Amino acid sequence: MKHILTIFIILSILKFSYSKNFLIQPENNQTEEIKSAKTDSLLKEYNTTTDSLKSSVLIQLVLNYYFEEDFINTIYYGRKTLKNLELYPDNYAKSSAYELIGKSYYSMSLYSKALKYSSKALLISQELKDTNGIIVTLNDLGNIYDGIGEYDKSFIYYKKSIKLSSLKHDSINMAMIFNNFGVFYNQKGIYDSALFYYKKTKELKKRLHYLDAASDINIGSNYHDQGILDSAYIHLEMALNSKDINNKPYYKAIIYNNLAEIYLDINNIKEARRFNKKSQQIAQKKLYHDLNIDAYLISSKIYEKQLDYKKALNSYKLYSKINDSLTTATQDINISYMELLFDKEKKELEIEKYKTEQELKEFQINSYKRRQFFYILGAVVSLIAAIIFFLQKKSIIQSHKKIVDENVKSIDYKQQIIQLKKELPKKTQNKNINFSSDKYTDSTLSLEQKNEIAESITSIFDNDKIYLNKDLNLNELSEKIGINKTYISQVFSETLNIGFTEFVNQHRIDEAKLLLADKSNNKLTIEAIGENAGFKSSSTFNRVFKNTTGITPSFFKNNA
Repeated sequence: MKHILTIFIILSILKFSYSKNFLIQPENNQTEEIKSAKTDSLLKEYNTTTDSLKSSVLIQLVLNYYFEEDFINTIYYGRKTLKNLELYPDNYAKSSAYELIGKSYYSMSLYSKALKYSSKALLISQELKDTNGIIVTLNDLGNIYDGIGEYDKSFIYYKKSIKLSSLKHDSINMAMIFNNFGVFYNQKGIYDSALFYYKKTKELKKRLHYLDAASDINIGSNYHDQGILDSAYIHLEMALNSKDINNKPYYKAIIYNNLAEIYLDINNIKEARRFNKKSQQIAQKKLYHDLNIDAYLISSKIYEKQLDYKKALNSYKLYSKINDSLTTATQDINISYMELLFDKEKKELEIEKYKTEQELKEFQINSYKRRQFFYILGAVVSLIAAIIFFLQKKSIIQSHKKIVDENVKSIDYKQQIIQLKKELPKKTQNKNINFSSDKYTDSTLSLEQKNEIAESITSIFDNDKIYLNKDLNLNELSEKIGINKTYISQVFSETLNIGFTEFVNQHRIDEAKLLLADKSNNKLTIEAIGENAGFKSSSTFNRVFKNTTGITPSFFKNNA
C-alpha cells in the first residue's frame, strides 16, 4: 500500500533514463504551446530536409514526443528513424532510437516489446563501447524485469549498472540506481538494506542540489514498514515541509496516506481520519486512481477500528471495485495503444498506395510525351527513354514491395489486437443481447444496444472466422448471433459505417494476406488461397484484392 517513489533524471540530450514507475519528472518550464510549436517545427524540417539528414531530425522529434509522453508517436517516428538509418547508418542514433522505443513500450506496460527494443539498444551500446549508453540500458532492462515481476533478474541488471556508474564516478546514474536498489530490497522485505540505499540516494541528490520530497517519503515509508513510527513520522513531516511539495499533489496524497496509517497504528482515529480525508480529496480531484484505492482501504480499516462494520464494508467494496476497474482499464488502454498504432500504420499504407497510383499516372503521362519526342529524335533518344522507363518501372515495383511490407505489418497488428481482446476479463465479454421486434422501421435501438451488436458481429468475424463460408449472407449471420437481420443491417449502416458485403470482403482479404505471407502455403495456387479465404471465384478474389491493396495477389505472395 505504501508508495515507494523513484527518480527520473535527464542524463544528456539523447542518453537519459528513468526508474521504476517514475513519478518525479525533470523540471521543465516550457508551456504546452512552446512544446507543440517545437514539434511542428521539427515535423516541417523532417518533411523538407534531404534523406541523408533526416535521421538527426527524426531523433530530435522522437525525443520531443517522448518527453511529451506521446508514446504512440515516439514509437512511430522511432521506427521511421531505424528505417532511415538502414540507408544512412549511424549506430549512436540507432542505439538511441531503440532505447526510446523500448522506454515507450515500458511506459505503456507492454513489457515483451520493451524487452526486445531495450536489448537491441544494449547490444549496440556494447559494440560502440558507449559506457553511458550501457549504464542507461542496463537500468532500463532492470526496470522492465521489475515490471514483469522477475525481481532477481532486475537486481542483476541494476547491479551491473551501478558497477559501471561507480567506475565512471557518475553520481546522477548512481543516485537513480541506488533508489532502485532501495525499492528492490523493500519489496523483498529486507528493510535495513533498503533504508541504506534510500539514504545513499538522498546524500547523492543533496550533492547534486536535487533535493525534493521523494527521498524522505521513501525513508519514512521504510521506517513505517519496520514499525519505527517516530522516525517514519519525522521523515514524512520533512517531506510535507519541502519547498516543492505544493507543486506536487501526488506526493502530498502519498504522505497523507502514510500519516493516516501511522495514526491508525497508534489508535489516534481522529488524526487518521483527518489525513485519510485529505488524501481522498486530492486523489479524487486529480483522478489519482491508485492513491484513491489506497485511501479507501485505509478508510475501511479506520471504520473497522471504530466498530462501524457497515461503513467498513462499504469502503472495502469501493476499494475492490476501483481496483478491479483499474486492472480492466489498463488492459483496455494497452489495446487502445495497439489500435492507434495499427491505424497510424494503416494510414501510412493508404498514403503509399496513393503515391504509387500518382507515380503510375505521372509515368503514363510522361511516357506519352516522350513517345512524341522519340519520333523526332530517333533511335538514340528512344534508348534513353527505355532506360528511364526501366528506372521508373523499378521504382514502382519497389513501391509495390513497400505496400506488401506495410500490409504484412498491418495484419500483424490486427492479430495482436484480436489476441489482446481475447485476454480481456470474461466479465467484459459475451454480453447477452435480446431483441424481439421484427420491423426495421419500428427499431428503437439505443446507442448501447447498437454497440453491443457491433461487438457481437466483430467478435464472430475475428474469433470464429465466419467469413470463410463462401455462401455467407445476412440471414446466416442473423442465425449465428441470434439477432434480427434488420437490426444487423441498421448496425452496419449506422455504427460500423460499412456495407455487409464490403465488411465480409475486408476480412476475407485480411485472411488471404495471412495465407499469402505464410511460406508454408507456397505450393498453393492463387485460386486455392482465394477459396481458402472464403471467395467463390478467383476472378472475384483478384479484383477485390487489387482494389483493396493496389497490387495483385501474385505480387503480394512473391514479395511477402
